[in-house]
This record gives sequence, structure tokens and C-alpha cells, in this order.
Amino acid sequence: MSTVSSQKDPIRQTAIRRRDRLSPSLRRIKSQSIRQSLRSLTPYHHADRILLYASIRSEVVTDGIAEEIRGRGGSLCYPRVEGSEIVAYEIQDPRTDLCPGGRFNVPEPDPRNCRRVEPEEVDLALVPGVAFDISGRRLGYGKAFYDRFLPRLRPDAEAWGLGYEVQVSRILPEGPGDFRLTGVVTESAVYQPAKATHITEDEKATVDLGIRLGRSIGEQMAGRTERSGGFIVGLSGRLGAGKTRLVRGLAEGLGCSGPVRSPTFTLMNEHCGPVPLCHVDLYRLPDGLRGEDALLFDEVFGSPAVVVIEWVERCLDRVPFDAVLLRIGIGKDERREIETTVHLRNQHSILDNLGTGKSGFPLSRE
Repeated sequence: MSTVSSQKDPIRQTAIRRRDRLSPSLRRIKSQSIRQSLRSLTPYHHADRILLYASIRSEVVTDGIAEEIRGRGGSLCYPRVEGSEIVAYEIQDPRTDLCPGGRFNVPEPDPRNCRRVEPEEVDLALVPGVAFDISGRRLGYGKAFYDRFLPRLRPDAEAWGLGYEVQVSRILPEGPGDFRLTGVVTESAVYQPAKATHITEDEKATVDLGIRLGRSIGEQMAGRTERSGGFIVGLSGRLGAGKTRLVRGLAEGLGCSGPVRSPTFTLMNEHCGPVPLCHVDLYRLPDGLRGEDALLFDEVFGSPAVVVIEWVERCLDRVPFDAVLLRIGIGKDERREIETTVHLRNQHSILDNLGTGKSGFPLSRE
């Protein structure tokens, strides 16, 4: 058994147990919320032909999605396992065109009555999963049917996973043949990772980027209530990379007053402003947050403030999925390469607002 496979098995078992613990009525409610979130996706409205699935066990219920697609005149196709591959077939009505008791007790199209659809004809694929992560990795039941089928879609077609929040983790093990999804829709979030890279040529350019980031986060915070908690920004990079310099700009962009210094020995500094800023430095905690420190920072993370964490890689297990993560590298001529990553679709505007800047290069998305 390969290392990746051995890592996946316990994750798969845990995710199934978590999903199965949801009562049927709660799964139905959460599935309705997932359908509502799907409506925020442009491809969902523009796709003419959508690949869906017939839900089994405790998967996200899809009958309401199917009715909605049919109601607006869209074309539906469902997967059928033939040998070791998935084959898609177009159907008119899931209630009459799907045969119960397929190869894995999954209702499947009857090939005698349904037209075969080539992968290139599919505009959007909505797929099930046992577990997902915030970067689009997916675990199925272990047969890799979708991992073989989805790469055959057109380059402009998107593949989205439908799952409950209890199925989502920060990162899943990934093998060479695993297909990474465009994103994942749950009852409480739409995960669609995006990344921007900026090159800053001097200290001022780094501070300016921080200012733009602070202003953009301030706009996001304006729409939050105190009960929504705060906003987490994680910074990584070696000593001298410019993490504290970036925080100085971020504080200015938020309108905070007072000098910004690295809290290496105090662990945390607080700065007052229209949006308060908590500046955390974990350099002196190589083993991450433990014991009383962990309890303290869990409280800080839930406060209605912007919390910036230097050396965030030391506490990623405690950082919420909606954190904005920045990695600062040192390139040629001491220029800084600053990579900003978000994982929620509604945070893409943060990357857009960073712009290119006087000393920056255009952002790139992955």
C-alpha cells in the first residue's frame, strides 16, 4: 500500500463517520443551503449541460438541484460506471431515467434509453466526495472513477464538489493521479482558492502593498458584525524577509495609530484604530501554540479585530479557513516576492484590490 493511500484511508473513514452523524433532516436542510450557494456561481447559470449525480448514503442531496436545472431548460447528465470508467448519459427526468441498484447501488442512467455524452460536451460537473480540502483536493470512495473522468472535460469547463462543512479540512494528501476541483460548495462557504504574486523592489513598495491589503480588509470588515469574529492574516518567510514591514503598511491601511514593532518577546501587540489590529509573532514558539498560549490565542482569533500572525506556519492547525495567507520570499537584488492566497470565493476581491502598484508586477491567479 502506498504512503498516500495509507494516509487517505483513516481520513476517509473519519469523514464518512462525521457525515453519517448528520441526521437525515439536517442533511436535507444543509443540502438546501448548498443549492442556494450554487446560485452564486456564474458557471451554474451559464452552463447548458451539467453533470450531476444521484446521491446515496449520507451524500449531499441533489434532487432539488436537478429540478432547478430542468426547470430552467438545462440539460442534465448522470454518470454510469462501465468497467473502470465513468460514462455520462443525458437524461430527461431522474425519477424515470435512472435505474436503481447500479454497480455500487448508485442509481444510474439506462444506456438503452439515454444518449451517451462525451466529456467534452459537459459544461459544468457537480460531483460528490467523502472529504474535501479548501484547495479543491477531493477524496472519494477509493476507486478513482472521477479522477479519471474529470481530466477529460474541456479546459473551460469547471468541476465543483458538493459537501458538508464537516467533510472539509485544510489539506488532504494528494497522489499523482488525483484531480483537483475548481472549488467546493458547502452549506456555509464557497471554497475557490486564488493566488496573487507581487514583486516589491524596495521597502516602500512592501509597505505600500501592506497599505492596500489593510484597506481591502477594512472594507471586508465593514460588513461584519461583532459576532462574526475577526479577520486573520498569516505571514510566513524567513528572518529579515519583511513581515513586520508589511504589517506596518497593513496597520496604516486600517487606520491604526502608533508605531508597529515586532512583538517577538511579548508575543502580541495591540493597535487601536477604526478596526483594531492584533499583531502576533510566533518566532519564539517553534512548537506552535500549546496549553495556555493556545487558549489565549483562540480567544484572540474570535475577537472582532484583524489578527496578523508572523510565522503562521507554526499554528496553521488553529487558523480558520478564511485566513488570508502571505508568503514572502527574497529574490534577486533583494527584491521581495509576496504570494497572497485566499481560499474563499468572496475573498477574491482582496486580490483584485491589491492591484499592481508602482513597483509591483501584475497579479497571477492559480
